[in-house]
Amino acid sequence: APTAFGPVSVKLESKLSQGEVLAELELPQRQTPKQTLLRIRVPDGWEVVSGKAGKDQLRVDNNGTVDISSLKGNVSMRFQVKKLLR
Repeated sequence: APTAFGPVSVKLESKLSQGEVLAELELPQRQTPKQTLLRIRVPDGWEVVSGKAGKDQLRVDNNGTVDISSLKGNVSMRFQVKKLLR
């Protein structure tokens, strides 16, 4: 989708049964916003426990949100998820 910063695209693939969510992002390469956040939403009873962009570990908050402000261009990400015990 076009934005003031350039085209942005997000493709998510849920693989809950394998404990992960995959993300393919196309982010602006030149003019970037001050802050870019991505929230990985999972069904009730699940949580996002970690994330990686390539080999770089991402800090995931309790809501499944990561700060991707430093990323540019095409980025592949992998998030580990787990089912909460009830």
